[in-house]
Amino acid sequence: GAGTFFTFCVIAPLAKADSKLPEFESHSEKSSSTLHSPFENTLAMIRWNSYHPDRIPLLEKYSPFFHSLHFSMPDHTPPSEFDADGVHNKDHVPGEVVPQNLTYDTWPAAELVYLQVAKTMRLILETPDSHPSDASEIDGLLYFHFDAWIDPMAYVDANMENMWFPDTVDKNPPRGGGPQYECMTDRSVYDWWGFDEEMDFQGAAMAAASVIDNFQMDFVVNPSEWCVGWTDIYYIPRRFFKDYIFLAEIFGGFETFHEVAVPTIVHIID
Repeated sequence: GAGTFFTFCVIAPLAKADSKLPEFESHSEKSSSTLHSPFENTLAMIRWNSYHPDRIPLLEKYSPFFHSLHFSMPDHTPPSEFDADGVHNKDHVPGEVVPQNLTYDTWPAAELVYLQVAKTMRLILETPDSHPSDASEIDGLLYFHFDAWIDPMAYVDANMENMWFPDTVDKNPPRGGGPQYECMTDRSVYDWWGFDEEMDFQGAAMAAASVIDNFQMDFVVNPSEWCVGWTDIYYIPRRFFKDYIFLAEIFGGFETFHEVAVPTIVHIID
């Protein structure tokens, strides 16, 4: 008898609460929203330094999280304006010269790959608003090597108007997994293989900085300063595309090594 009485005492309040459940469900439906990827307007530029087309299908799984994917791979033939069946390729940019378009490029030189990043940014900016690729919607470019695993939804609170650049910790310089982001005027402050006398990576960077300084633009440049950093992944918002393109062409003209050129470019823009 006591158990029956206790059961009734429990069921009665639940039944009363259940009578109000439709109103609660209605409120829940009104407050629900669709989850969007923070990269829905970002182009992912994925880089291979050697020919591995067999790995493309795996990386294509990023597609739902990004506006579009761009594969950069030496010796890889991108689609032309018309495919083998004569069907028009929507990703083809009128007047472009293969081997590059909004989806593919075949840039061969890993140490100067930032020049291809600049070319891809230029394609985005120059693509007409009416183009089927909807490139006008792209508001940023995330560059990363194919072996950098990205968790897109982890960036949901990120500021997409800022540049992102890795600040890795080199626990065992100069062979500890890549140089930490650092700017300097004296190479002796950082032990890195790229500061070897024969390479003179910093000399090329200072020459490029001197040219930029002579333009007397709004960039704040120290011709005696250069930066170094790991460049396998970084993000540039669209509002800085023109700056990146301009600076990359100058640093590329001096064939500045990418792990010096890109962090110095980012530092100058910042």
